[in-house]
Amino acid sequence: MSGNIAGTNMFTVATPTVDVAFTNKLGNAMVIACAAGSLPTDDGYAKGCIALATDSGVLYYNTGTTTTASFTAVNAGAAALTLPSALSDATTTTGSSFALTQTSLTTGSGIKVLTTAGTFTTGGAAFKADLAAGVAGNGFVAVTTGVYTGTGLMTLTASSATTGTIGLISAAGLTTGFGMTILTGTALTTGANLKLDMGAATAGNGLYVVSTGVYVTGSTGLINATANSATTTTGLLQVSGTGLTSGSIALLTGGGANMTVAGKVVEVAMGAATTGMGVSVLSSGTYTGAVGLLSVSGLAATTGLLAVIKATAATLTTGRYLSCNDGALEAFGIGANGHIHTTQTTAPTVAVTQQNGITAAAITAGSSDTNGAITTTGTNNNGGTTIIQVTFNKTYTTAPKVVMLTPANAAGAKASGTGSTVIGNNTYVSAITATTFSITIPADATAQATPSWYYTVIA
Repeated sequence: MSGNIAGTNMFTVATPTVDVAFTNKLGNAMVIACAAGSLPTDDGYAKGCIALATDSGVLYYNTGTTTTASFTAVNAGAAALTLPSALSDATTTTGSSFALTQTSLTTGSGIKVLTTAGTFTTGGAAFKADLAAGVAGNGFVAVTTGVYTGTGLMTLTASSATTGTIGLISAAGLTTGFGMTILTGTALTTGANLKLDMGAATAGNGLYVVSTGVYVTGSTGLINATANSATTTTGLLQVSGTGLTSGSIALLTGGGANMTVAGKVVEVAMGAATTGMGVSVLSSGTYTGAVGLLSVSGLAATTGLLAVIKATAATLTTGRYLSCNDGALEAFGIGANGHIHTTQTTAPTVAVTQQNGITAAAITAGSSDTNGAITTTGTNNNGGTTIIQVTFNKTYTTAPKVVMLTPANAAGAKASGTGSTVIGNNTYVSAITATTFSITIPADATAQATPSWYYTVIA
């Protein structure tokens, strides 16, 4: 090297451009000062020798050898920091082994780890927190006490990935506890503990839960949503698919031929509930579907029951096994012991369209298009026939198949000329349309006054 830096003078000037602060016992420089353009490249400088650039204030250190120096910037204008390959700290018990403070940082990164795409392998890690056999503590902690509005305290980005796994949490030995816990405060309103945004995806899964084990009875579920303190809500579980034209919002597939009598694809357990609904199906549109808002299909069934509704016979009294309502009105119901109930807001109408002694007819209160009672005024005579026509309140889609008449009084079931009892001396239903049915009463010289009938219509 030019100049003698060894000797007893620890502040010997090596060359006109390099000042030596001190040397080691081998005579190699440990600290020097010079202009950045005069950093030496010859021998005599210890590995790790510190150099201060007097013109820029940048700190360098020798990454070369004692025979061929190569000075590398330690802090080039606060733009980068190059560290050794490994740092060890066997004494720190609290505080920080490595602390980085950047109180003025607005953009950029506090720490940036850059890998080489061409050489990075499956076993590589840009950042690794190895807790060894630790039983507590945190591998990674991100804390902010400010009103955070950024894009994420932790962000993982792999926009070019097409296969593989972006985030992986492995806890193969977990028996209790949680693989991941996300905590939010009581102030959460329209936000979400977890949001899976699939953008404009046309396939794939937003949430995928798999268990290859024999999942045991009594477990809390592969997916469990609990809010036991909730009293009113629009839905603890909500799935929206407003653009759906075909397919299913929810598809639940059972065990097929493997399913036993005790198996269930869907179970709604209401506990000891005394009111409320187990399942509610609503449509606010003008529904015209032919398959039904609620559809039960068993296309291959030959025996068995497709739908079963159970209640305790000894306790069911005024309730219903089945209730079909038109608005607030029960149009059809099946109650205790199979009792059939029908109600209609406006009863059908009746008129005597051909008079022969009977001058008027009426439908009794509570009658409907499907069943009721007809009363008359007058007495049919032997001069001709009487025709009574009932007009339904609601037109049937097609004409009913059967209208059954049952005498409601002695006049309706009077004896015929031979003494046998028939329905109104062969009174019969003479016509059935989608809007009306007609009753014909033949001429009868011995007819009784005000005959009445019960009717039942089956479409």
